[in-house]
Amino acid sequence: MFVGRENELKILNRVFSSNRQESVLIYGRRRIGKTELIKKAIEDFEGEYIYYEAKQTTELSNVDSLSSLISDILNLPRLGFQSMEEVFEFLFSYAKDKTMVFVLDEYPYLRSCMKGLDSILQTVIDKHLHTSHLKLILCGLVLCQEKGLIK
Repeated sequence: MFVGRENELKILNRVFSSNRQESVLIYGRRRIGKTELIKKAIEDFEGEYIYYEAKQTTELSNVDSLSSLISDILNLPRLGFQSMEEVFEFLFSYAKDKTMVFVLDEYPYLRSCMKGLDSILQTVIDKHLHTSHLKLILCGLVLCQEKGLIK
């Protein structure tokens, strides 16, 4: 049973139904329901979505896992991305003619193994700002720690 978070759920549903590119940061301490909130919102979403939980490994390991997941979900031949930037470029381009949700949970894990990830992501978001309908959801604890909200 899903309890509470009605306002946050409404916000995510509004984001998912908009006709433009959207990016959302969801952060907070562990075990407060961030991931469950996202999963609940996705249940009501009628389009394509990809949910990926980053690992505390390397960029290449995450790229390989995500490439395989994208291929499976979108029913495409095995994709061979070499970097997260290529993954982001593909997803933003793929969502040019359709609304799609991409959830990157545990974003700080990926960020810690990949110098410049925030800048790369910002560049890709800006490049596709007016041409993509991708809904990018970044989720994680460290986002909150960096803002000084959690010690």
